Amino acid sequence: NNPNSSDSANRSSDDPAEVPSFPVDAIPEPVRSFVVEGARSIGCPVDFVAVTVLALAEGVAGTSRRLVLKAGMRVAPGGWYGIVADPGAGKSPAMRHALRLVEPLQTEAWDRYRQRLDEWNE
Repeated sequence: NNPNSSDSANRSSDDPAEVPSFPVDAIPEPVRSFVVEGARSIGCPVDFVAVTVLALAEGVAGTSRRLVLKAGMRVAPGGWYGIVADPGAGKSPAMRHALRLVEPLQTEAWDRYRQRLDEWNE
């Protein structure tokens, strides 16, 4: 059983199609360990944490980064992400775990906003 692959035990046996394992090896360290260990501690497939991490990375990058497809053709991030599974499969705990990566950024942004608002109100 590969700890870096999706946990098929958490998938419904009546799924109409086989779901391939998430390519967790494509995620660089230390995020890969964060994803794998988080999924292991929650008891959910790595997909649940990894997909949320990818969505958060896209959100953090925003429009500050572009992929150059060919000369003169640049594309900003713009994906749609979702986790589909039965209730109780670990979707919400996996998303909360992934959000730990961006909580410091959110706290910093909120503090900066409050400081600027206070300065503006003076």
